[in-house]
Amino acid sequence: MSETWDAHRVANELLESIPRLNRAIFLFTHSLEDDDITIRQIFTLDALRENPMTASEIARRRNVSLQSVSSLTQGLVERGLLTRVRKPDDRRQYLLQVTDAGVELTERIKSEVVDHAASLISGMTDEELAAASVFLPALQRQTALSPPPSDASCP
Repeated sequence: MSETWDAHRVANELLESIPRLNRAIFLFTHSLEDDDITIRQIFTLDALRENPMTASEIARRRNVSLQSVSSLTQGLVERGLLTRVRKPDDRRQYLLQVTDAGVELTERIKSEVVDHAASLISGMTDEELAAASVFLPALQRQTALSPPPSDASCP
C-alpha cells in the first residue's frame, strides 16, 4: 500500500524540489550560447508574445513589483526584443510587444530549456508521469487563485 501525503507533506516536498529544479534550469540557461538572457526574460517574452500587456499588468499577473518588471523589460527593449506601443484605449500607457527577433529567440531558447527539463525527468515511470499530469495542472489552478502579495511583502 502506498503512503498517503497530506497538503503539508506535498508543500514540503515542493519547497525542497523547486529550488533544485530552478538551479538546474538556471545553470543550463547560463550554459547556452546566447548572450545574457535569463529564464525570467524568456518566460516574460513568451507571455507577452501571446498577450501584449503593460508593465503593470505583468507585475500584477506575476505577483512581483512594478520596479522589478520595469527593470527586466527595459533590458529587453534595449536589446530590440520588446517594443513599447501606445495603448489604443489609453494613450498614457504603453503595451509591451515582442519583436520578431524576440519571438525567434524565445522559441529557440524555450525549446532548448524544455528539452533540458524533459531530460531531467526522463527517468520517471509512466505512473509518475501520469500523476504529474494530474498534479501540475491542479497546482497551477490553485496558485492562480491565490491573491497576490501586498507591495510590502514583495522583495
